Amino acid sequence: MITYKEYQDIRYFSLGNTGEPIILLHGFCEHAGIWADFAQKLAPHHYIVAMDLLGHTPYATVPDKTTFTIDDMADRVVLLLEHLNIPSATVIGHSMGGYVALNLLKRYPDYLSGLGLFHSTPYPDDEEKKNTRNRMITLLKEGRKAQFIELQMTKLTDEEGWKKIGQEKQDEVFEMMLSIHHNGMIAALQAMRDRKSSVDVLIGTPIPVVFILGKKDTLIPISSLQDVLTAPLYAYTHVIQDAAHLGMLENPDACYSAIKDFMKVKPLWIKQNHD
Repeated sequence: MITYKEYQDIRYFSLGNTGEPIILLHGFCEHAGIWADFAQKLAPHHYIVAMDLLGHTPYATVPDKTTFTIDDMADRVVLLLEHLNIPSATVIGHSMGGYVALNLLKRYPDYLSGLGLFHSTPYPDDEEKKNTRNRMITLLKEGRKAQFIELQMTKLTDEEGWKKIGQEKQDEVFEMMLSIHHNGMIAALQAMRDRKSSVDVLIGTPIPVVFILGKKDTLIPISSLQDVLTAPLYAYTHVIQDAAHLGMLENPDACYSAIKDFMKVKPLWIKQNHD
């Protein structure tokens, strides 16, 4: 049973009370609930926290012309960590959540004992991607949110992927997107569009990093990450078969195994680094 709490307008849930903390950060047009089933798989061995990122709390009103940055999103993660008395944690970010996790690595590395890029990338938007985000912003400003969501759903996975996920979960994802205020979506699109490269912070970092990639992911294709998969000092890559951009729903067992394995080898890497 997931019970949500709130601290300074941050909605979050936590599960488990032993083991190393893992912070789960959702992607664009999602909220903490996207992790509900997956968090319960991890909870027996870890203290799990999932939170809503800025602009993504369901059914919350976001004023017109609201703006925030990836920096602002990361600051809220640190605020919650401090509230929960978590000195450091493995932070795993899905897509947009990965951008926030990378920002933590850049600005708050002492809070990280590990980093997970879950269908995410350290590269900034190229001009084509920026133009795509601008078109999405226009759709939302014109009040065509339903059309925007339908388009977004086609990008997350293909027809076969949705069939595997099942109609019930597909409906949940659609309702999740509907629950996010359009102004929050617009602000997040602007923040992602304007973010800088995080490649430099990955190069040589002693903080262990896991890349979890979907073999069928067209939003963050594996080929686009080849140059950074070995950039960290300690890096682990896991390709999820039969998954596009929603691995936690498309192939949760494989994603769970990837994180479980990472959490097992991470202490060995850290010990090696300090011996």
